[in-house]
Amino acid sequence: MPQTWYGALCPHCRYSTALLEITLKEMIRDRQVPTTGEPYLVFVCPRCTKCFEWHYGMREPLGQYDALARKDPVWISIVAKCEKESCTSATELIAIRPHGTTEQQILEELPTWNTTGIFCEKGHEIVSPRV
Repeated sequence: MPQTWYGALCPHCRYSTALLEITLKEMIRDRQVPTTGEPYLVFVCPRCTKCFEWHYGMREPLGQYDALARKDPVWISIVAKCEKESCTSATELIAIRPHGTTEQQILEELPTWNTTGIFCEKGHEIVSPRV
């Protein structure tokens, strides 16, 4: 059965991350911070590691693939806190990496993640998470 795939284009380096429909549905279903910027997901670009918002309500299909031949990407989400200590808002950052990448490899990237320009729902900048 064919499955649809989408692309999340990083506005910083123009790298497009492939998002399989089934993976996207898992991300939305399993959100740790369900109110984070609805209807946006915040991705961490695999090339430049800058964070960017992606409007999943405006996604457009790029093609289809054979579900039997697929190799789902690995993804993890990390909850980042607001820079203002008194603010209780948080934002979920999602890193999508190629099939075979381990969670540990993704966590080792954390110091390089750049959250500049990502804000909590109250308008405060998000602090880059640390291990």
